[in-house]
Amino acid sequence: MFAVLYLPDFLLQAALRHEPDAWSRPIALVDPSANVPRVLTATPAARTAGVVDGLNPPQALARCREVALRHRSPAQEAAATDAVVQVAFGFSPNLETTGPGLITLDLRGLVEAAHTSALPNWGKRLQQAVQTLGLRVQVGIGATPNLARHAALWSGDVHVVGHAGEFVASLPVAALEPTPHVATILQQWGVRTVGEFLALGQAELSDRLGLEALALFAAASTTALRPLHLIRPAERFEESWDFEHDVETLEPLLFLLRRFVDSFGQRLEALGLAAEHLTLRLRLESGEAKEHRLRLPEPTRQPEALFRTLQTHLESVRTDAPVVGVGLSAEPTRPRQRQFSLFEAAVRDPHQFQETLARLSALVGSDRVGSPLRENSHRPDAFRMVPPDFENAPVPAPEAGAWLHSVTPLRRLRPARAVRVEVRLTSPHPTAPSAASALFGTHRPTPQLSSEQIAAMLSPVFQKETPAPVPPPPPAALPPVNTPATEQPVSLSSAGISGRIRRAVGPLRASGGWWESGWSAEEWDVETERGDVVRLVKRAQQWTLEGLGD
Repeated sequence: MFAVLYLPDFLLQAALRHEPDAWSRPIALVDPSANVPRVLTATPAARTAGVVDGLNPPQALARCREVALRHRSPAQEAAATDAVVQVAFGFSPNLETTGPGLITLDLRGLVEAAHTSALPNWGKRLQQAVQTLGLRVQVGIGATPNLARHAALWSGDVHVVGHAGEFVASLPVAALEPTPHVATILQQWGVRTVGEFLALGQAELSDRLGLEALALFAAASTTALRPLHLIRPAERFEESWDFEHDVETLEPLLFLLRRFVDSFGQRLEALGLAAEHLTLRLRLESGEAKEHRLRLPEPTRQPEALFRTLQTHLESVRTDAPVVGVGLSAEPTRPRQRQFSLFEAAVRDPHQFQETLARLSALVGSDRVGSPLRENSHRPDAFRMVPPDFENAPVPAPEAGAWLHSVTPLRRLRPARAVRVEVRLTSPHPTAPSAASALFGTHRPTPQLSSEQIAAMLSPVFQKETPAPVPPPPPAALPPVNTPATEQPVSLSSAGISGRIRRAVGPLRASGGWWESGWSAEEWDVETERGDVVRLVKRAQQWTLEGLGD
C-alpha cells in the first residue's frame, strides 16, 4: 500500500502559511524572477473578481483594484516542504518528494496497512498532523503509487481506493494529464471519463493519437509499480517571514514566533529530536540585520519553553527602525537522558530558571547575574560572574573536610564593617607568631631558612655519600638600612566589637593593577583583650573590619 499527500495551491499555501486570514482577501502570486511576471495562482476572492492564471500584474490590477500582488518565495516553499516531510516521517520512514506539494509514502511494514478498515483513521491522523502546520492537504491511499496519487488529487479529503478499476474509470480524462491538443481531440470525440477513454482500445488510440496514447494508458494503469526515490528528512528547522507592513510593537512579532515554535515542536517530535539553540534574526527597515543566538538551558521540543525564551529576550531588545522581516532557526540534538545519584536532583524547571535569570539580567545587567568564579589573580576576592553550569560544577575534594577541622575558619563580612582604629608607629621587625596567625591558617609567607639550617635538615639524607658540611664563614655585616615605621593597630571600635588589642600579626601587604586603576591593601590579624579575633584591612587610609574568627 502507498499513500500520497497532495497540497493544493502549494505555492500560495507556502506564501500564506503563517497568515491564515489572508485567504479571505484577493491576493495573486507572481514570480519576480521571470522575464515577464505572470500570475501563478490566486486566492478564491481574487478568482471571483476575475484574476486568472497567466495575467501580468497590470492586467490583474485592471480586473481587481483591491488585489494584492505577492512575490513567490522559494525559501518559504522549501521550509514548507521540509516541515511536511518531517511530519510525514513520523508516519512512515519510506517517503519520496514526488513534486512540489506532492509526497509519496510507502506503507510496507505498517500495522494499519494489513487492515484496510484501519487505513481511513490512519489517513485522518496524517491529515490532521499536516494541518497543524497551517497547510491544507488531501490524502490518497491505494495499492500502487499511481492509484494513491489519483485518490489524493481528485478526492478532496482522505480517500482509500477499494475497487481500483471502478475508481479509475470514474475519473475525468484530465486526471491522465493529456496535452492541450489531445485534450481538445478527446473533448470533440465526447470522451469525458477515463472509463470511456479505455473503452476505445489501446491499439486504436495509438493509431490515431500516436505515442501519447501509450503514456495515457500507463497513467490509467491500476497494477503498475515503480520504485520510489527514498529520502531522509533534512534536520533543518528554519522559518522566515516578510511583513506586509512595518512592525513597531511586540505583539505581531510574538504572534508569528508562536506559530514558528509550534511548528518546530511538532517536527522535532516526529524526528525524535530536541532544540539546543535558537537563532533569531530581525531585518529592519533601515537595512540592518540583527541576529542573536539563544542557548537553551536544556534541549527541549516543548513550544512553551521555546516561546518563553524568545519572549524574554525580545523584552530587552530595542531597535532603531521598524521590523520588516523575521527569521527563526533551531539547532537540533538528541534529547539528553541523565541518571542522578541518590542525593542529587535536577532543577525542577530549567527553562523557567533560565527565564528568571534573563529577566534579572535585563534589570540589573548581565555582569551582575550568574555564578561567581574566582579569577587567576592574587588580588583578594577577585572574581567574575559566569552563566550557571550545574552539569560541570566542581566536586569538592574529599580531604577538604579534614582540612577545615584543622584550623579555625574566618567568617568574612559582606559588606565589610566600618571600624575606627588607633595606631602607633613601630620600627619594622619580624612579628612573632601569635594565636591570631595560627587561628586562621592563612596564606602567610614561608619563613626564610639559613644555609646552616638547610644543611642540618639534609645531612641525614646525604651523610653516607658526602662528608659533614663545613660551616661557611660568617657574612660581613651589612650597613643598617633606614626603613619607614609601621602603623600598628593598638585599639579598635566597631559595632559589637571594641577594646584594646592584645596581639597583632601583620602587616601583610599586597598591591597590583598599576597599569589600570591600581589597588593596595594591608591586612592585620588582631586579638582583643576580650578574646575577639578579627581581621582588619587598610585601603587608601581607610580601615575596615572584614572578618571574624569563629
